[in-house]
Amino acid sequence: MRSPRGTRAFGRAAPSGRIEPATVKAVGRVAMPVMPRGHASDAEYILDGEFLLCRMCMRWMQPAPRADGTRAYWCGPPCRQRDLVAATLESRLELAALTRAITTLHPDLARRRLDGALVLDSWTDVDGDPTEPDPDEVRRWQTCEISDRRALVRAGYVRAEVDADGEIHLVRLVQGGPAS
Repeated sequence: MRSPRGTRAFGRAAPSGRIEPATVKAVGRVAMPVMPRGHASDAEYILDGEFLLCRMCMRWMQPAPRADGTRAYWCGPPCRQRDLVAATLESRLELAALTRAITTLHPDLARRRLDGALVLDSWTDVDGDPTEPDPDEVRRWQTCEISDRRALVRAGYVRAEVDADGEIHLVRLVQGGPAS
């Protein structure tokens, strides 16, 4: 049934030139590509919020699923930073955090240099000397739920910074403030 003032849209007459909200929703559902079954929810992104910083535009990178369903992070236009595949980045940070947790809580498992100095992971001070864990770091690792991926990464790092080449620079919390 037609209305004299416009067309009938989803059971209600719409005045000419006006688009009903129900029409917009229906068109959006049809026009939006269907994500593959494995499409991740925002809750699955462990580096969301103010954690992943783009050094090119100095903005926080956000979850941005690709059309094919691949999870990624980006900072958006007008920045030219490439998208970062979430699975690769998150795995790298989780492994580094686990390594740090193990070597902090169990220094006997850490590597030793030829001169006998203890090397905790790859984190050293500005002179290249190994850093000893501070009591706050030990407490963070002791109370961290290792099975919680987000908590694991955040216990080890304050943030991760992405440079123009896409390289990741990890920043961890030490006594007195953040350190690279």
